[in-house]
Amino acid sequence: MPGEVKTLQAKYEQYISLTASRQTAIRYAKALEQFFSRFRDMTDPSEFTRVDIEDYKILRLRSGVNPRTVNYEVQIVRAFWNWMMQCDLVKWNPASTVKRLKTKEPERKSLTLDQQEHLYESTATSGSIHDRLLVGLSLATGLRAATLAQLCRSDIDFIERRLVIPAEKMKAARHHEVPLRPEELTLLSQIPTERIFEGYAKNAAALSYKWNKLCKRAQIPVRGLRGARRSFATTLLRSGVDLRMVADLLGHANIATTSRYLTAADANEVRTAIGKLPK
Repeated sequence: MPGEVKTLQAKYEQYISLTASRQTAIRYAKALEQFFSRFRDMTDPSEFTRVDIEDYKILRLRSGVNPRTVNYEVQIVRAFWNWMMQCDLVKWNPASTVKRLKTKEPERKSLTLDQQEHLYESTATSGSIHDRLLVGLSLATGLRAATLAQLCRSDIDFIERRLVIPAEKMKAARHHEVPLRPEELTLLSQIPTERIFEGYAKNAAALSYKWNKLCKRAQIPVRGLRGARRSFATTLLRSGVDLRMVADLLGHANIATTSRYLTAADANEVRTAIGKLPK
């Protein structure tokens, strides 16, 4: 049955706040407010058509909004109408057949071997034990920032020299194991607290901020721990490690996901690879 859009919007935002993170709930609320601010005279959700969604896309693009942001806003609008359909409040979704805008694929960057060695040297000479651990664990395990931030001593198997990470700390919600090198194990054995990065970084965002500072100090133009994860995958794949093994180390269920982490080779790397072909 039809209802006031504002009332339904408020109920949906309350639903999102109970089922998603606070940051996600805020993003959803902002996107829906932005959308409905263009249609203040329309109060019945059944009045909206696909043309209205398409017009909104054009208006947002003309105002200089990035196509990726517009796609995200339309995705949230579509999710709102799907929720109303599930609640039997509307009979169809006007955004269901709206196509995504084409977006430019972002450039994927990873650290070269020289940059990784330089970063290790930089933190070894002027970094704290947590700095060295952050660099070592990021580049040698490929773990996401959210998982790194939650690591505890209880996740370390010192005898088998590996991390044994429970499903709740992984994005894929699956148990995960990854080998540890002697260098990182030695540093980990010196950490007195249960949580590895206790007192150093309280969450994933703070850990990524620390990483950026270390890269900046070493004059390396790669931002975010996603770059470290991509460097881990790229280095292994170019060293001849099987794609399936890299996917397992990254915690991916689908190999296609792993392939997106491979940074494109530059001209010199291509030339070197061709030079290694049989003669």
